[in-house]
Amino acid sequence: MNIIKFDTTTLLKNYSNYTLNNNDKNRITGLLDLIKKYDINFKYFITISPYNYVPNTQKGRDYITAENKFLRKTIRKFYKSNIRMWFFTESYSNVGKHSGGLHRHILIEDAPEERWKHPTNDMQNFLLKYLPEGWFNLRSSDDLNNLHKVELLKRVCRLCRQTPNGKQGLDIRRIDDLEKLTAYCTKQIKSVEKSFDVIDAENSDYVNQLNFPKDGQFQSRVSRYEVFA
Repeated sequence: MNIIKFDTTTLLKNYSNYTLNNNDKNRITGLLDLIKKYDINFKYFITISPYNYVPNTQKGRDYITAENKFLRKTIRKFYKSNIRMWFFTESYSNVGKHSGGLHRHILIEDAPEERWKHPTNDMQNFLLKYLPEGWFNLRSSDDLNNLHKVELLKRVCRLCRQTPNGKQGLDIRRIDDLEKLTAYCTKQIKSVEKSFDVIDAENSDYVNQLNFPKDGQFQSRVSRYEVFA
């Protein structure tokens, strides 16, 4: 795999200009239903452009899935909370040296309110080392402002080997339009049979319960994937 640098702001320009259409709305209906059913409160949108070129092949997608699994485990362990998240794998749409490579989008919840009142040792240590102002604010108010929460989450994401240290390779922002964002993250799904080429059902909470229409019938994909609670 070759070292690459690809600015996430370039990737996210398309999101800023993205407009929902009827195809988008139909495609994400099942996902939005899951969010409502399980009361998922996604708060942050993460984009990771990996250090290395990851080819858009089965081997490359398996590699991304393994990285997602590690990141999921790392975040939950750091916050000691069953934070729910969804992972999406996209290929670069531009031409050039990045063409044919893969990058990741993630929707993730905030840590629960109780965790901010009683932060883990890892949270305390990271805040004291990297964000001392945030630590003192947390001690005085039992909460952390959004800016400091994002910076802390970036530090956690960078514990994973495929998350770049520089600003170009990692972007975390607060979600302002979940419907639009869900459509954006699934825009490369061209057919229902290919849905799980984009959605990482192995590491995403509840999406293994999606039913996809085929020949007028809905066929469950639950048997293929473990349920995450």
